[in-house]
Amino acid sequence: MEMMDNLEMENPCIYCGRKNLKSIGWIKAENQFTCGCGTVISVNMKQFNNLMAEGAGSLAGFKNTL
Repeated sequence: MEMMDNLEMENPCIYCGRKNLKSIGWIKAENQFTCGCGTVISVNMKQFNNLMAEGAGSLAGFKNTL
């Protein structure tokens, strides 16, 4: 869903706890980044895509109620 690409998600580092903000569009294109502490964080794309599908379903349901 392109309309959600500019929304930012928190991607917490499991080592230092820093909340790294990345846009949904960025995560789609680059699913790995380095935290400020040096830890490489990889986004589980299967889980990410499942969450995106759930969000799209929720938005579609909301749209139908308008």
